[in-house]
Amino acid sequence: MFAELLEAMQQMEARIMARFDQVDKILAEHTAKLDEIIAAVTLPPAVSGTLTVTFDGITKEGANVQMKVPMNSTGTATATYKTSSGKPGRTDGPPTWSAEPAEFATLTPSNNGLTCQIVTAAVPEDVPVQSVVITCDADGDLGEGKTDIVLTGMLDVYDPAQGAVLGEITFSEFVPNA
Repeated sequence: MFAELLEAMQQMEARIMARFDQVDKILAEHTAKLDEIIAAVTLPPAVSGTLTVTFDGITKEGANVQMKVPMNSTGTATATYKTSSGKPGRTDGPPTWSAEPAEFATLTPSNNGLTCQIVTAAVPEDVPVQSVVITCDADGDLGEGKTDIVLTGMLDVYDPAQGAVLGEITFSEFVPNA
């Protein structure tokens, strides 16, 4: 009798623990979403941003990013926004993403607009490198008006089969002419 009672209690404990695991999983899913909602309604307005672009395990970050990427490849770009004190800030709605020329990159933004999948297209046979400008434009003015926060990424899309070798040009700081 005692052994049967002990076994029944152990089975009940196992069922209860399984339920706790389910509740923990549900709470974790909803907590992340709730944190996102709270951040969206409580963060102060953003005044600047950073673009993080990753292709083939290589990541570059800044307000203006330049990267060499092979054609027919997929990468991601993530926009983050900061207040004047450098803390996380919010924008008035999700940012908009664009590519120019559009035929060399397909963009798929996430629902909140903060990340975007980028798929590069093939470059023409007679063009070893095709530059594509990716732009992420957000409104930092949370009221009526608009304050653009523009982040850009320059992707130099190349065909590895054409044997193109990509170098870099370094510019000095530009100063106003007298």
